[in-house]
Amino acid sequence: MGSVQERIREFIKYKGISIRDFERLCGLSNSYINNIKATILPDKLEKIALQCPDLSLGWLLSGEGHMIKGKNTPDDSETVEISAHAW
Repeated sequence: MGSVQERIREFIKYKGISIRDFERLCGLSNSYINNIKATILPDKLEKIALQCPDLSLGWLLSGEGHMIKGKNTPDDSETVEISAHAW
């Protein structure tokens, strides 16, 4: 499934923005994406999650499942359950 860096690049390409714009949007330093070695640090992952709520973090970290949260992903059903309790 590739590396975390490859998956984040795939997501950025899917969004149709540049790596630099993505880094700026998420509050990451210049060249952060290019310098990812094994995984994303928790504080950086939180910044990405806040700015990209449609990105499946499970997919980003493991390569399993779908890149985008949707009806057929566990992330979506968990969101539905949380939302149902909030009402």
